[in-house]
Amino acid sequence: MHLTLATPVKKFFEKLEVEEVLVPADKGEINILEGHAPLLTTLTEGVLSYKVNGEFKKIAISWGYCEVSAGDVQILAEIAVAPENIVESEVKEEIKVAEKLIEDGLEPEELDEKLSQVRQGRAKLEAIH
Repeated sequence: MHLTLATPVKKFFEKLEVEEVLVPADKGEINILEGHAPLLTTLTEGVLSYKVNGEFKKIAISWGYCEVSAGDVQILAEIAVAPENIVESEVKEEIKVAEKLIEDGLEPEELDEKLSQVRQGRAKLEAIH
C-alpha cells in the first residue's frame, strides 16, 4: 500500500510503501490496511500514524482530506508537522495561552480558532511521545 502526504506548501512523501495507516477522521480514528474499501473522508486535528518496516511513525496534522483507493492512501492536510520539528516547550506554551483566552471568554469564531489551536498542540505533543 502507498501513502502520499501533502500540504499546500510541502509534499512530505509520495507513494511511500506502508503496511498500515491510522488517520484522525472527523468521526473517529480510521485504521487502513491493504485492501481497504475505497473511502473519502475529512480529517481533524490529530496524529497521522503509519507503519513502515514494522515500525509506526507519527506526524501531527490539522484539518484535511483522506482518500483511499486501489492500494493508495492520499492525505491532503492544511498543516503537517514532523516530530523532529516540534519543540515541546513552545507547544505547551501555545496551548497554555490558547486555554487562558478560552477561559477568559471569546466570540464564537475566535473560540473555534483557539479550540483548534489547542487540539493541534495536543496532536503535536502526542506525535513526539
